[in-house]
Amino acid sequence: MIEVTRLDNSKILVNVEMIQSLQATPDTVITFTTNGKMIVKEPVDEVSKRILRYQRSMHTGVPYILREHNRAHSPYSTNTKQEDVKGIKVHNIKLTDK
Repeated sequence: MIEVTRLDNSKILVNVEMIQSLQATPDTVITFTTNGKMIVKEPVDEVSKRILRYQRSMHTGVPYILREHNRAHSPYSTNTKQEDVKGIKVHNIKLTDK
C-alpha cells in the first residue's frame, strides 16, 4: 500500500495491486480495477515512484516504509542505512533508478 493525499488534504492508503491506471488531468486521477476513481494531490510521477518503490520492496523482501519523512536520503541513492523502527532493526537498501 502507498500513502496519497486527497484534495481535502486527508491522507489515505491505497492498495497498489488494485490500481489500473494513473492520469494527469491536470490533477492526478487514480483508476482502480473496480472502475472507481480517486483524485489525489501528488503528481503522476510521484505516485508512479511510490508504486515502483513498493513493488521493488515486495520483490526484494526489503520492508517498505510508508512515511517519507523517515528517509534521510534520496529514495534513489545507493546508500544503505540501518534504522531502529519500534524496536525492530530495519535495513533500508536504497535502490538506484536506472
